[in-house]
Amino acid sequence: MRAACGELLAALTHTSAAHLAGMLAGAAGAVTAARRRQQVQVVWTGPYSGVTTGRLTVAVVIELIDSARHEILLVSYATHSEPTLTRRWNERSGAESR
Repeated sequence: MRAACGELLAALTHTSAAHLAGMLAGAAGAVTAARRRQQVQVVWTGPYSGVTTGRLTVAVVIELIDSARHEILLVSYATHSEPTLTRRWNERSGAESR
């Protein structure tokens, strides 16, 4: 944060205050738009609870794989073989074509 403030102060010597204000307003708008696109969904990975408010973990991981654009880092305490997930992972990563 301190470095960003330093960059803004340095920019003031090379640009007008109105231009800098416009850049800040644009950056604030971009952050607001990104926050609106974010979603939080409950995924229950524990033992059976009888409550059906979440989604199956495998469905969520497949959705993450399908929506990835560049890379995925999956971290798990315990991972169990799930054929549907393995097949999708291989399809998206190109593992089957290697």
